[in-house]
Amino acid sequence: MCVDDESPASDAGIVPLKMHDETLVQIGDRIVALNGNSIQNCFDMKKEIKERTVGEQITMTLEDASGERRVVYITLKAKP
Repeated sequence: MCVDDESPASDAGIVPLKMHDETLVQIGDRIVALNGNSIQNCFDMKKEIKERTVGEQITMTLEDASGERRVVYITLKAKP
């Protein structure tokens, strides 16, 4: 997953997966829930986002590489 600069995800502090070369991968945050609904894969995520509107504030539950969870609040913007 990438996090674009100046995006709502970046503003919320979501840490993306990073690949530094062919052998080094830095694990980022994993989205485990959106507005309290469990996210198992990218299809779940797309379905949840599709049901939302621009300007709506959503909650995301994230899990970092160490297993710690936190909730962030994101206001949706239109895609550029």
